[in-house]
Amino acid sequence: MTLFFKKKFFILFCNVLLGLTLSLAFDPYNIPFVSLLVTGLFFLLNDKIYIYHQDNYKLIFLTGLLFGFSFFFSSMYWLANAVLIYDNINYLLPFVLIGLPVLLGCFYGLMQILNLFLWTNNVWRIFYFAAVWTLFELVRSVIFTGLPWNILAYSWSWSIYIMQSISVFGVYGLCFITTLIAGGLFNFRFQKINIYIF
Repeated sequence: MTLFFKKKFFILFCNVLLGLTLSLAFDPYNIPFVSLLVTGLFFLLNDKIYIYHQDNYKLIFLTGLLFGFSFFFSSMYWLANAVLIYDNINYLLPFVLIGLPVLLGCFYGLMQILNLFLWTNNVWRIFYFAAVWTLFELVRSVIFTGLPWNILAYSWSWSIYIMQSISVFGVYGLCFITTLIAGGLFNFRFQKINIYIF
């Protein structure tokens, strides 16, 4: 399996697959715990990228870009319907279907670059991972008037009880908690167990 993580194509393919899967956590699907699964696997993939490709900034950026593109392409495709209704703005269709997901995916690409600088081999990387993800969700929501759609916290809309926590932590607080839990759950370290028979 280690051999696969050395291959750039395999890593990029995994990020596309994770981005597509993350959209299942949002409307209209709202599949429970998908966001934890995807975010946790994304965290694990970052571990492998740090080990085998930490000097490849282009690859690091592309992992985030493709993850973000596939996520927004699969979760916001319905925006094209608003363009198709009016004949005089049909030319905007490529921008809505491709351009917007690419633009939003750039936030994840930049997030990955910052992750690379902060990534370590110790447990603190879980906190950095959650903090950086939340920071870029916030930036994406406010810069250039912002587009605060499909923030990770909204993936909990299937549970009214968990969504109630937004009144305490806020949307970005729940986003931070989600990524923190996902990173913690997937921070497995399997060590060789020596069995001694007396």
